[in-house]
Amino acid sequence: MPQSELIRRFGPLGLPNLYPYPLVIYPDGDKNTRNENFVNLTTQKHLPLQFAPNFNVTLTGSDSLSSHRRTIPLKQYLHEVMHNNGGQTSPDQLGNETWYLFGETHSAEWKKFLQQYTLPSCHSCT
Repeated sequence: MPQSELIRRFGPLGLPNLYPYPLVIYPDGDKNTRNENFVNLTTQKHLPLQFAPNFNVTLTGSDSLSSHRRTIPLKQYLHEVMHNNGGQTSPDQLGNETWYLFGETHSAEWKKFLQQYTLPSCHSCT
C-alpha cells in the first residue's frame, strides 16, 4: 500500500497498535529516494569500503540452534557468498555448512555505518 493510502485510511498516526494483518507500506511515486545512498553503500562493491580493510564479521551457522560461530574478514565473507555456488545456498547443503551474517552487528563500526540508514516515520514507535 502506498504511504499516501495508509495516511488516507488510518490518519496521520498510521496503523493502530497491534494491527492484525501483514502490510507492506511503500513510498509514493516510482522511486524510493529516502535510502538511495544507503542502498548504494551496501552493494558488494561498496560495502567493504565502508569498513577498515581488516574488519571482521561474526557469522552464524544456519543449524536450528545457531550454535556455531565463525569470525572472518568481511571481504572474505562477501567473496564466499558471491562466488561459491554463485551466491546461492544449495538445497542439499547442511545447516552447519551454511553461514549467515545475522544479528552480530553490535560494534561501533556497524553502529556508525547503520546511522546512514534513514528510518521510516513512525508515530507509535515509542
